[in-house]
Amino acid sequence: MPPWVPSTATAQPRSQMKVILKRSVWDSVDRSPVQLEDLDLDKSYEDDLKEAIKREGDNQHLKIPAKQTWINPNPGKVPLYDIEQLPEGWHPAEPDLDDDDTVRQIERCYERLDEGIMPHIFESKLERHELALVCKQMLKPREDSALSEAVVQRLESLDDLWESIYKAGDRFEQLVNIEAVMDAYRSGELQWNGLVTYWSFGSQLCQPRPFNWDEFEAINERYEGSMSFWTEGLDGPGDEHWKYCISINPSTIHRFLHVYRVAFRLPNFQYWEEMTMLYDTGATMTRIFWDDVVRLQGEFTTDDHPIPIVGAVRAEEMTSFTDATVIMIEVCLINQAQPNVRETPWIRIQCAVSEGPADPRYPQRLDGPWLRHFIHTATEPDGYNRIRIASNRSELSLIRFGLPHTVDRRLPRIPYYTVERGELEVPPAIRQADFSGNSSEEEEERRAVKRSKKMPEASRRGIEDDVVD
Repeated sequence: MPPWVPSTATAQPRSQMKVILKRSVWDSVDRSPVQLEDLDLDKSYEDDLKEAIKREGDNQHLKIPAKQTWINPNPGKVPLYDIEQLPEGWHPAEPDLDDDDTVRQIERCYERLDEGIMPHIFESKLERHELALVCKQMLKPREDSALSEAVVQRLESLDDLWESIYKAGDRFEQLVNIEAVMDAYRSGELQWNGLVTYWSFGSQLCQPRPFNWDEFEAINERYEGSMSFWTEGLDGPGDEHWKYCISINPSTIHRFLHVYRVAFRLPNFQYWEEMTMLYDTGATMTRIFWDDVVRLQGEFTTDDHPIPIVGAVRAEEMTSFTDATVIMIEVCLINQAQPNVRETPWIRIQCAVSEGPADPRYPQRLDGPWLRHFIHTATEPDGYNRIRIASNRSELSLIRFGLPHTVDRRLPRIPYYTVERGELEVPPAIRQADFSGNSSEEEEERRAVKRSKKMPEASRRGIEDDVVD
């Protein structure tokens, strides 16, 4: 039994035991216990990974489109700007190139400029890629030029994280781990390749290996991982992002953003609590606050029941940076109509924990990517701004208004196109005074005409007779 298991989790007399229902919120995480003695921590999986990448690369190679060449119809390659004269099938994308392959993207831009087709597009792309190349080259002088681009980016992120934790106070004694990891990267002993290594008080505990939550718990338990424990390679290589792509217009922050409730609990604790989370497609990790963790601990202190630490991250939050401790936590969705029934299994995720309490005025807890990786989600362009959540694709169409996990917030009435029976219908312009939801006279007339077209002839005659009478 892991050391952070509360004493209440031990066996109880049958008369005092809870009635455990199917899909109960009191269910435990589906674990496959791992004995640390059975793990070969000295084995490196780097060669295995290379072989897998080679096999996968051979298969993927067949799917990469060939380079496309376009012929400018203008004589002498006079720049072509008229979209009516574009070669059939022309587009500005380069599907055969990786977007992050800056050097090849720059070379391709010069080729497209020489073709003379829509040169203004490739002038803009060239400027953007050249700026990205300058930013990458600025990092190189700080590190050995033999290091890979990903390692250099990771070293920059770790260096900034070290400085941030140093200024804030090394609460979990992570500076020694960060320094050891940076030394390993610089010496070439460690590479950024999708595998992870575990560290404790500056010592490397294993060779690079695939990440697994059961292995993490076993190693974290053995090395008392509530303090100075680090998992390298799980995120990155650069900084994480929080609220990066939304909250554009503060005046409508609560109207256009989605919030929903997620149940949280600490590993092997029975107590859980639902928290309001912002549905954030720009967050690369779930984020809560330390006062949330304290509530989840209940009567148990950190000393009595340590929390498994994964590491720390430095995140870009709109126009600033912040650092946070990363812990392992369990989440699930609860049926809002039956609070003792869970809609999804409890799963383990990594969660960034920020200092201070959450501001109740703003939805600052961020859900991160786990929901979209674990369950089906969908949107519907019906003007209600709903996000629908279901356990499989077929159930998405069965969800009705008002049921759990269906966000239902009517948008202000704005002109937009709707598709009905294969035809585009353009509603009349809506005056500013109609944003309250009241229909304009023109809109009412349109609806009346539309209803009359659907109404049987006899019914229309009856209505007309009533009006005449």
